[in-house]
Amino acid sequence: MEPHLTGKQYDKIASWWHDYHKTSSYGVKPFEHALSFVSAKREERQTAPLALDVGCGSSDRFISILERSGFLLTGIDVSEKMIKLAKDNHPSHHFCMMILALGNQTTSMIIFMLGIAYFIFR
Repeated sequence: MEPHLTGKQYDKIASWWHDYHKTSSYGVKPFEHALSFVSAKREERQTAPLALDVGCGSSDRFISILERSGFLLTGIDVSEKMIKLAKDNHPSHHFCMMILALGNQTTSMIIFMLGIAYFIFR
């Protein structure tokens, strides 16, 4: 499915997704575990650490964890409505609708979640 069509599909379920996942514990433990690896690095910094959330959706549970850990966040997603929910609920962070591309080709798949956490924050 083309990324813009994927975004339109997520637009249809954005409110449900947000309400269902904002209090969900799914993925929280591994996410917090990944953050524990960067805590020493964060203490060395003079400024707030930055995080990039690719495919952020409305992101409530993960953004809240990052906020408590002192991170500033940029979130990108293909769903306009997911981005609006994220902006409405976390106005101190930056969110934008974006389709990632490599060169002149749209990416077909981005693999991230916890494997990329260390790479982003180190």
